[in-house]
Amino acid sequence: MHHGWALVATALLLATPRAVQQPVPDLREVAKSSVILKPGEEHDIHALVESLVDAGYKVTGTVEGRGELAVRGGIVDVFPPDAPHPVRLEFFGDELETLREFGVADQRSMPHLLDTIELPPSREMLLSAQVRQRAREMQHEFPSLAQMLSKIAEGIPVDGMESLAPALVDRLVPITHYLPASAAIAVFARSRPRRCRRAAARRMSKLPRHPSAISAIGGARGCVDRPSRRSGSVARAGGSPKRETR
Repeated sequence: MHHGWALVATALLLATPRAVQQPVPDLREVAKSSVILKPGEEHDIHALVESLVDAGYKVTGTVEGRGELAVRGGIVDVFPPDAPHPVRLEFFGDELETLREFGVADQRSMPHLLDTIELPPSREMLLSAQVRQRAREMQHEFPSLAQMLSKIAEGIPVDGMESLAPALVDRLVPITHYLPASAAIAVFARSRPRRCRRAAARRMSKLPRHPSAISAIGGARGCVDRPSRRSGSVARAGGSPKRETR
């Protein structure tokens, strides 16, 4: 949960153990690609559009969904990933004259003028020059991924491209990298709690140690196993794994 790419003070993150193990790009680096605009500023439209494409926005004819971008003369429509409505940037030459939200259904501008707008990256993985070059080099090594790698090499965002981040991005971090020291990590299971505890212990033990990780939550009641004081890592529940009889 975030607003403007800053983690809020209190948040609840829900994910499968497999998803938690998936490393992600460093969002602090990703956030550096945010674009902040104010009326009265001068911007080269082509350079602005190029920077938004690098930040994961997809160029379309008409903006209908988050992460999309459209250009018509001196008007740039863009839908930030964390905004309720898309925003219309109206330029006179290189000067940004007005910022207005507009409706997706009728594409009509809303009357209220905005003083400023922040356009954060639309994707976790940015299509930087380095990422494009690596994708270009990998096309012949992995023929089954050639189509996806070809689009990445051209700077075109592709659904599922984040799965290639370990091969394309220099720095990846686990999701636990963003958790505060007081955070509690838990695993829920509605059935077969013993098997869940054992599997959770194996999976969570592979994550970087966290000061207040919890091993498992078993059954539909949702009772919590408290963290062991002997270790700051995930407590192993249920002892050594044994085959479970059905």
